[in-house]
Amino acid sequence: MRIHLSHLLLFLYIILHTIFCTSCSKNPITDHTISETFIEFPQSSLTHTISYTETAPYTISIPFQIMGKELSSQDSAYISLTSTNSSEEDLIYDSIIKSTPNTFSDTIYIEINKPLYSSVKYNMTISLHSFNSQLKVSDNYKTCTIDIIKESFSDFFSGTYSCYETSTQASYTVEFTAKNELELVNHNFWDFPLDGQTVSYIFSLDTEHSISIPESEFVDKMGNIYTVEGTGNYWLNGNFSVNYTMKEENGDIYEQGTHEFTKQ
Repeated sequence: MRIHLSHLLLFLYIILHTIFCTSCSKNPITDHTISETFIEFPQSSLTHTISYTETAPYTISIPFQIMGKELSSQDSAYISLTSTNSSEEDLIYDSIIKSTPNTFSDTIYIEINKPLYSSVKYNMTISLHSFNSQLKVSDNYKTCTIDIIKESFSDFFSGTYSCYETSTQASYTVEFTAKNELELVNHNFWDFPLDGQTVSYIFSLDTEHSISIPESEFVDKMGNIYTVEGTGNYWLNGNFSVNYTMKEENGDIYEQGTHEFTKQ
């Protein structure tokens, strides 16, 4: 029996169309004819970083979204919480607040009352449940895992800064990275370092919030060698100021000034 090519192509089209439509019907969120209202998280995992300077209680914001038919005033949902490193008694959450009909988003706020330790990852898994039969929980993202990290002291002062140099009245960008918890490294000291040259800053946790540049060798782009040292202070808004001295190899002072660092 001979099969015409046109008949074969029509047969394949029918099979593929049937498979595609069947797979679509299994996911109510991707169906363009949604007959119900669904709630879900936008993704299955989130990361929330708490600033080093922030103290308890900490507020964690968790977005959610709703799709489908218009909600009535009776539609609501609640959040169940399971957690590690912090107990359920330390967590307070609010109910969903209706925004706009059809497709909308809002935020759930969770409050953690206990102090959290720097650089420790706290893990929390939350699940959506519906009070009302008109509002159903989507199978897509009905649970969400949240990693909560309390920023360390060195992380708080790491990053990009604008440096104002009083001796030259120039401003330029510098980058600080953490060598350890109290030592940060300036990768663009004096805006003229030889490639790979860095200068270390030691931060103290004393009441004066003091900083020091230990006496160290610094080589500029021209190959000139200096001895650098300095002292200063930092503030808990992320900024700090350091008075520095640069000496030539014979011990003569080459330059003295102040570097004022403003976090970007």
